[in-house]
Amino acid sequence: MDAIRRLPVLLLALSACAPVYAPSSAQLAMLDGVGDVHASAQLGLEGAELHGSAAVSDRVAVRAVGPHF
Repeated sequence: MDAIRRLPVLLLALSACAPVYAPSSAQLAMLDGVGDVHASAQLGLEGAELHGSAAVSDRVAVRAVGPHF
């Protein structure tokens, strides 16, 4: 009977274990005008990540983020 009471606690403890959450880093490119380029890289326990952005016009920019590898 005591084992039945411990079962929900055991199930809760085992279900709470999860892999490490690794969100992508924030990229805040401060581009001023046409031709400005910003590139960055992040290296961590889960791998590497690449970021890049370029200003196409004074109001439009293109951004690319490379996945973890």
